[in-house]
Amino acid sequence: MRGAGSGAGASAADSIFGATLAAVRAHLGWIDAHFAEQVRFLQERVRVRTDTPPGNNAPHAERTAELLQAFGFEAEKHRA
Repeated sequence: MRGAGSGAGASAADSIFGATLAAVRAHLGWIDAHFAEQVRFLQERVRVRTDTPPGNNAPHAERTAELLQAFGFEAEKHRA
C-alpha cells in the first residue's frame, strides 16, 4: 500500500495531500507560537461593551479594527 509522497508512482492526490498536511502543520505551529497574542486579542475584544438593545456595536468594531491593524492587517470601515 502506498503512503502520501511515497516516491515513484505517487499520485497527484498524494502530492496534494502531502502539501496540504505540511501547510496545516505550519499553521498549527504558528497558532501554538502565538497563543498568548491570540488570548490578549480576545481579551481586548470582550472588554468592549456591546449593549443590546440598542445594539451599539460601533465601539466593538472600532476596537477590533485597531487590534487587527496592530497585527498588520488592513481593516476597512463602513458605516452601517
